[in-house]
Amino acid sequence: PGHPGVQRWLADAAKELVERYPLDGLHLDYIRQPGIEVGFDPTTRSRFAMKYGVDPMYLQRQPAGLRARLDSLWTDFQQAQVTAIVRGIRDSIELVRPGIQLSAAVFPDTVTAQRSRRQMWGPWLRDGLLDRAFLMCYAPPVQTVLGQMSAAIQHVGADRVVPGIAMYNTPLSTAAAKLKAARALGFPAVALYSYDSLYERPAQWDRLQALLPVPAPLTL
Repeated sequence: PGHPGVQRWLADAAKELVERYPLDGLHLDYIRQPGIEVGFDPTTRSRFAMKYGVDPMYLQRQPAGLRARLDSLWTDFQQAQVTAIVRGIRDSIELVRPGIQLSAAVFPDTVTAQRSRRQMWGPWLRDGLLDRAFLMCYAPPVQTVLGQMSAAIQHVGADRVVPGIAMYNTPLSTAAAKLKAARALGFPAVALYSYDSLYERPAQWDRLQALLPVPAPLTL
């Protein structure tokens, strides 16, 4: 994420998609720092070193007190690089089609998202870089997902957050309980993950529908 060439390439790819196809929006699935240590290419290392005077490859060689500060600066730097990709994509697609929707799949726990994955999705929503954030609420327990959805409401509200409910790792009754909770909490939309798991078993949709309350009819 910290290489300017990567940032430009992704922005150009997004712009090309919007130019060539009548899309309603774009969704960023893996917009975060990967779970493995990356970012030690010469360009990224040089950018950090020019700003802070230390090669990030050798932070562990610094005295303990200084290293803690530099580790924090390295985290901030990486967060800024991931954000730069989102901003670059937003700017590039807005040039072609103003108002086009941009969304992203995000970790529901904001602490994990920001510290471990450098994924600042709360500020992305508040600053208008994203139109919607799709929470990856894939944990099997209902209570875990309920806690994640409640925390998201406290963090940014419900209007532009879409809980992503896992269908692949729980019984349908458990998934239905999570969907009911999302509705009760006021989320205007939900996403079901994943497409394959919805169609790989016969009558999956019908059985799920039977577990959900029928919406009340409109009255005039």
